[in-house]
Amino acid sequence: MLQHESWQEENGQKCLVKFELPAKLIGKEALNWQHREGVQIEASGFLAQRSQRYRNPMLRIQNIKEYKG
Repeated sequence: MLQHESWQEENGQKCLVKFELPAKLIGKEALNWQHREGVQIEASGFLAQRSQRYRNPMLRIQNIKEYKG
């Protein structure tokens, strides 16, 4: 589960954006990240439905690295 929090500008006003997004990482990179919590990361990939049964979006991570600020 990824958590996001940032300030964005909408219609000339700042608003706080927060959300959680399910994410999936497979392969050898998944082993490196499986027990890491509370780490800030940069992740990219694509959105897809969770499964044939559950249509909610999930981020399929293709690139991930620790965010250094």
